[in-house]
Amino acid sequence: MSVKERDVGQYVSRLHNEIRRELDRLAVRNQISGAQAHVLIYILVETQNRDLFQKDIEEKYSIRPSTASALLKKMIQAGLIQREPLPQDKRLKRIMPTAKAQAAQAGVFADLLTMENKLTQGIDPAALAIFFQVIEKMIANLA
Repeated sequence: MSVKERDVGQYVSRLHNEIRRELDRLAVRNQISGAQAHVLIYILVETQNRDLFQKDIEEKYSIRPSTASALLKKMIQAGLIQREPLPQDKRLKRIMPTAKAQAAQAGVFADLLTMENKLTQGIDPAALAIFFQVIEKMIANLA
């Protein structure tokens, strides 16, 4: 095994850290973390069309159940979501955004859009399409 001059994992990790920091900077005005902002938008969009559960969050963001649980607990404490048991199965608890979450939606969405625009600034759409193909292949390789 040789050490590469440009380690893919290291670059992906650096990008992840920069994205997290940028989201945290932007999300401060909404008094939520960057991770909460990402998940909140997903919850707000998805719950318009279907019931959403912790398992959906785990799959969407490829996180462990314990990580998803801790994140959702913090969002409950912040008053952004609530968990409601399903009438037919009290063990299943759907995730529902609160009025506070809906009030924050426009600001959070604007922050995410600002970050996405900053992230892709100056990148040719064809190059971006290749980037997504490569990232998807890497994810599949590790799955």
